[in-house]
Amino acid sequence: WFVSRLVEKHRRDNSMHDKDVDDKDHIKVLDFCSTEDVISALDRIRCSGGGDIPEDVLGGLVHAIYGLSWGRSCRNLLLIADAPPHGERYGDSPAFGVSTMGRFKDGAIPLDVVRGKYTEAVTKVLEAQPGGALTGELVFELLRRKNITLTVGIMVDSKTNSPPPGLEQMYQEFSSLGRKAGVTVQRVELGDAMNVDASFFKENIVK
Repeated sequence: WFVSRLVEKHRRDNSMHDKDVDDKDHIKVLDFCSTEDVISALDRIRCSGGGDIPEDVLGGLVHAIYGLSWGRSCRNLLLIADAPPHGERYGDSPAFGVSTMGRFKDGAIPLDVVRGKYTEAVTKVLEAQPGGALTGELVFELLRRKNITLTVGIMVDSKTNSPPPGLEQMYQEFSSLGRKAGVTVQRVELGDAMNVDASFFKENIVK
């Protein structure tokens, strides 16, 4: 899920929900709107599919960058994650305790895999890249161009008091990519991933 917050003359929020590349309609975008509409949209989300633990996080991020009507002032994208992206560099590996099918080990999502599943605007961006793949480097370059900062909200497992498998590595890799691209990356821990519903977002995210 992705919740971006934009503060201008009045507050506007948005919701970006993603699953995995094999799932039907795996990316859904709700543009900036009222807080009530965001809460309602989040309450209708039902998790399913995927096949393995990693999700199309990079695809969700690039759709948040290109699928929302960003304003000119405060630009912060909040990524709320309970699973890492595809790619060993992001924690998608048994070495990090992640149950995985081992797809896209280099962390690049080929255009042929997502053609027809991504929006036309995002597809055109990928078509313009050498090799036509979606990579972390591309996502952070796009964040830099749009002057968007990234906050990584990490769910914490109540049983272990630690993030789900792979998420710590994901955050470290995103921090490294942010430093190289000149993008601010920060972190916030959001509580138990198994006890999250619309009220959680209302109390902890939408302030």
